[in-house]
Parts: sequence; structure tokens; C-alpha cells
Amino acid sequence: MAQTSHVVGDAVGWTTPVGGEAVYAKWASLQTFMVGDILIFNFTSEKHNVAEVSAAAYNSCTFTNPTTVVNSPASVTLTTTGNHFYVCTLASHCKEGQKLSINVFPADGSTPALMIPATPQTPGILPTPDFAPASSPSFNPTMPPIVTSGGTTPPPPPPSGAPSFTAMVPPIFLAIGFSILGLLDLLFVR
Repeated sequence: MAQTSHVVGDAVGWTTPVGGEAVYAKWASLQTFMVGDILIFNFTSEKHNVAEVSAAAYNSCTFTNPTTVVNSPASVTLTTTGNHFYVCTLASHCKEGQKLSINVFPADGSTPALMIPATPQTPGILPTPDFAPASSPSFNPTMPPIVTSGGTTPPPPPPSGAPSFTAMVPPIFLAIGFSILGLLDLLFVR
């Protein structure tokens, strides 16, 4: 396949965009990036730069000694599949939306093996792992769920297949109920 040159942001170029991060996200969503393609970052030298960073650095806009390109136009050849993250490391440009997340496909057009979302995480909250239980319980809409505790065995279903309801009332509620009934009996029967 022939390589494609992608001018990042098209006419907007590589700048702190009005509209924030969504500008580059929308631009990237309209592109297909393949190994061998070239990203061209057009920016005003000394006012912007471009650095490829990790997903964590991209999400937090926090960088430690990134390798940056300071001269424009900057050309970056995509050599590996998967997610790639680019930012401007100057001032607060990244936090203002000068950041780009792309997914690079193999040159043959197949799906990359690893796709990491670049969505920002809420500080202090870890994402929940995606996994399926070893065995999932079956669901029968005609039978209510039966909760068991300890080593007890649930009762068998009704023979007719009709739904049933079993409730366990704590003894304190029974005592209160009988007391109220006793008071009502004294008040109204005599």
C-alpha cells in the first residue's frame, strides 16, 4: 500500500485549538492511519512543539523529559501499530487541547493487536477490569431468585411451575405486629 501524509488538523494546523481537544479528536476520527504513513505537524516554531508520549502522560498532560520536535514542519513516520499519543509540552497547551490520539493499523489493513483507549480517567478512580465470571447464574423469569447463606439448600421450585414468594420476617417485626394487634383488640373489641 502507498503511504499517506496526514497534515495534522488540516487548515487548523498544530496549535492550541479553539474548541479544545475535540478538534483533534474529530480530525483523527476522519482519518485512517497505517504503518508507513507520515504525520505532518505544522506549527509556529518556539510557540509550539510536538512530543510522542505515553497514554498516562497524554491523559494527565504531565511529562518528564519527553523527546520533542521544536522545528516546524515536523514529520513523524508511523512505524508501529496501536495507539500513539502526541502533545505540545509548552505551557498549558496540552491541557487546553493541543493533543492528538491516533490508532495505527498494519500496512495490510488488518486490525492492530492492542487498542488502548485514551480517555481521561477520573483522578483517584481506577477502571474496573472487564472479566466474565467462571459460571454465570441462569435466569428464569417465572422463578424469583433464591438467596442462600451458609450451607443451606434452597427449596425446590413449586411443582406447578407457578411463581412463588417466600419471605423471612425478623422476630422483632413479628413481636411489634402482634403488640399492635393486641392494642387494637383492646381498643375496639371491648
